Amino acid sequence: MIDDRTLKILVTRLTPERTVSLSFSHKFILDLLERRFNKSVFVDYFFFPEYKKFISLKNNKFQGAVSQKAGMDISKFDVIAVSNSFQLELINLFHLLSILKVPFKLKDRLKDEKIPLIIAGGVNTPSIAAITGAPEGTSGMPDDGSSSLVDAIFMGEAETNLPAFIKTLLTDPDWKKNKYEILGKASQNIAGVYFPPAYIHQFERSGLNGETALAAIVPAVGKDSPLTPARSSYIENIDTAHEFNGSIFDDSPNDATMPVEISRGCASMCSFCKEGYTQKPYREKSADEVVKTCCRLRDETGISRFNLYSYNFSDHSHIHEIVKGLAERYMEAEVKSQRADTALKTPKLLSYLQSIGSASPTFAIEGISDRLRSYLSKNLDPATINSFADSVFMAKPRQIKLFFIITGLENESDLAEFNNFFTRLVKNRKNFSPSTSIVISLMPLVPCQKTPLMFAPAPDGERVYKIIDKISKTAGGCEKTVVRSSIGRKLYEMTAIMEYGGREITCCLYDLAVNAGFVYYEDIDDRSYNRFAQNVKKAGFAFSKFYGEKDMKTIFNSDDREYGVTKNFLYKAWISAKNFKDMPRCLRNSTVKCCGCGACEGENSVYKNAGAEKNELNFNIKNDSGANKKRIVIPVFTDNKTDIPHALISPLLNGSPFKILEDSISKLSLNSNSFYGKNYYLIECSEGPVKPSQRPDKCKTAGESKAGSLTFPAVAGYKSLDFLLEYNYIFARADFDPRFFKPGGPGKSAETLFARLNPKFKAAKLKSDCAYLKENGRGSGGGFTCLTNADGLKKRPAMPVILTDNETSFIYAIFKLDKEILDIVAGAEILEYVKFYEYNVKDPQTVCNKCGRVMSHTPENLKNFSSPECFVCRLLS
Repeated sequence: MIDDRTLKILVTRLTPERTVSLSFSHKFILDLLERRFNKSVFVDYFFFPEYKKFISLKNNKFQGAVSQKAGMDISKFDVIAVSNSFQLELINLFHLLSILKVPFKLKDRLKDEKIPLIIAGGVNTPSIAAITGAPEGTSGMPDDGSSSLVDAIFMGEAETNLPAFIKTLLTDPDWKKNKYEILGKASQNIAGVYFPPAYIHQFERSGLNGETALAAIVPAVGKDSPLTPARSSYIENIDTAHEFNGSIFDDSPNDATMPVEISRGCASMCSFCKEGYTQKPYREKSADEVVKTCCRLRDETGISRFNLYSYNFSDHSHIHEIVKGLAERYMEAEVKSQRADTALKTPKLLSYLQSIGSASPTFAIEGISDRLRSYLSKNLDPATINSFADSVFMAKPRQIKLFFIITGLENESDLAEFNNFFTRLVKNRKNFSPSTSIVISLMPLVPCQKTPLMFAPAPDGERVYKIIDKISKTAGGCEKTVVRSSIGRKLYEMTAIMEYGGREITCCLYDLAVNAGFVYYEDIDDRSYNRFAQNVKKAGFAFSKFYGEKDMKTIFNSDDREYGVTKNFLYKAWISAKNFKDMPRCLRNSTVKCCGCGACEGENSVYKNAGAEKNELNFNIKNDSGANKKRIVIPVFTDNKTDIPHALISPLLNGSPFKILEDSISKLSLNSNSFYGKNYYLIECSEGPVKPSQRPDKCKTAGESKAGSLTFPAVAGYKSLDFLLEYNYIFARADFDPRFFKPGGPGKSAETLFARLNPKFKAAKLKSDCAYLKENGRGSGGGFTCLTNADGLKKRPAMPVILTDNETSFIYAIFKLDKEILDIVAGAEILEYVKFYEYNVKDPQTVCNKCGRVMSHTPENLKNFSSPECFVCRLLS
């Protein structure tokens, strides 16, 4: 029970859970607040519902929206903390407010103490101005921020400002009565808190078409005073930063990894990159701290594979030391994106990472030619690109991924240069690794706020997609090559408008979401897009400025927010890009004077990189490539709250590192959200002793389940889970669909269910203590009522046994792995996998000598099977 006095915080994503499975920003925030404030706060998740669920909620007047973990009505929370990653999902913010049943305007929300605070954060905060305006539009008049969809925006790194703000709420028992004042003071006293009413956006009408352009941003208090932008916050020493304790996985919890941060910010000056410019300065976590963190997390979770996350992992000056430190402690590093130039300097490191399946060769080349790479400030010259093409296949990767940005500036010479590069790439693949597939991703350029290219003319969408089509036809026709566009044209053009537009286009998003009912699910229909485009024109969006070059006098919607790098420097970098010249990177070993972007203290500040390429010479890790690995099958009990099984498996392997290759629930195509309990895991691990499988109540782990404490030995001798394909039934404590099994009368319902599923068999009803269950911690003093087949004993009923616990009314059943039955099972805790034989008159072992039924057994007693007693007899005795 959650105390009403506890501060309740709902961490919210604007897209469904499946689309953010590999993201952990929401998990990070929850983990941060829970550990920082312990029981003073209650934190839960809410993911924007899938389409069918959303329509159901809408038809039900948005009744029934509950939090992820506690199932609590989301309108009962005190703070709704929205994590925003990109522009288009902001459309769903209107729907979130509708689900919460709160007003769209800040001024209406803050005066009502029953309405939760709506705050937003995330990497998209530089580009969030489009939801801080008025739903009715500006009509060229000033916008005072009082109609914003969010009450505050948290800029920068959450460890610094979010806990400080939450502490403010916890120390003021009357904060709900003074929300406006609380937010106003927070914006003045806490770095990185932006309060929309603190800044007035002034617009002017201009041109023959009456365009509405942002003319000035002035402070709400002291309008004649100089503008003081809200300044984002950051941590200087990330060795002291909050370390995330959760796991991430894509398709299966078996593939879970632990993300461990090794650096923040980016050392590059890529002219297009929002994250690169808004998360400076570049900072590294020390190698010792990274390895210590991984050791602690392995001990706590059982996971021995760590996702070393950073913008470019090979930039870390001690990356070799980190990878080697993990390997020496029987842990593995997993890495993602990397630069082509640093990859060339660290071939030993990459070869090792690829050999253990940890490196997905993903390279952001960006420009299709040397000229355009300089426009994007990638610092990749033709010699580097050619060397990359010559060496990338040497390690024989399964796949390489290449990312390119299409700017709209591409000419025939640029396209010819790309064709030469691609031809060289394909030739080298044929010579060194013909089985490697190539995936090329083409992303149309969006000039982002707080980047040098915000001064650039917006690309013409039609021209951009013609270039994309031309490259796709050239490269896509090659064998084992896939070319993808990262976004469709309609969504691309909406993104670009939402990036440049601010409070003047809030009304367009309001109309699209609220009046037209559009919900963002990774696509948009023609009708909705056309409506948005027409409303943008009606609102007077300044297309002439959008498609024109900007200068230092241009007022941008993000000028009231600052992220370290100064506007002067961004303009300087734009002039460099305009002239197709690279800006130097920060990693220069202090040999070149800092270019003074403003993110660091002092004109001469420069990151002192130790030089990862120097460490490459001494890098040597022996990789046995599986020579000392073995595969074993281990049975483990999980409960319905177990996120990942690693913490249960690790003690059985004496803490040795392992990989989960497969599990029985997946092998038998059962729904892992509905089926849990006994699960066989196929493990790859180092040679060494393995403990016998223990009862879950003796394994003190986070995932234990006392209810699932059946005793069984380890399964010896199996090298795969193929043996399970012979097991055609499961024994489980089951919950059935209430349409087929009415609660409140389990005895009668059990008889009805038995008759429905076994129409050709007569039921025998008896009482039993079911010693088999009692010995394993199941059942109560009331015994069991048993239903089983009394005739046709040499055949296999769909559900041969149904047991009702006379005290708890829990239902236990043996049932066939058949679609008709599985469709009526709402949830099941698996206790045993059972094989029922086909009766063979010539083989007496196919019949139970005791009861005359067809023989049945479980995997554990198969190898030494000599008892004439079947599993049904064992169960009912």
